[in-house]
Amino acid sequence: MDWAAHLPEEYLHRVKIPVLFETHSDSETGARKTLGFDRKSERCFYFHEYILTEERFDEEEAIFEIPAYHEIVFAWKLKEDGWLRLKACTSHPGDCGRRPVIHPLEIVKDSEIER
Repeated sequence: MDWAAHLPEEYLHRVKIPVLFETHSDSETGARKTLGFDRKSERCFYFHEYILTEERFDEEEAIFEIPAYHEIVFAWKLKEDGWLRLKACTSHPGDCGRRPVIHPLEIVKDSEIER
């Protein structure tokens, strides 16, 4: 994972740089999380992605699942206090014409970043 791929260039010098990564995934739910740690072993990068599905019925009344919600969150620990967070989500991502909602960048407290 390229931890800085979605980090705005103007923040590159303002965040702590991860040197070690820990990744968790659940293939059954399609969820994954990556944590990044700096040289002091302090968490300085956070990423998660998941897709929620819902059941539907086809013409023969067979059950199948479709994506209902997709969320991606990136967060970078600032050298000063707080985290820079970027969040994007899409409801019913498989529908034609659906576009992701990209929330504005925000600076949040440590407590607002999941563990």
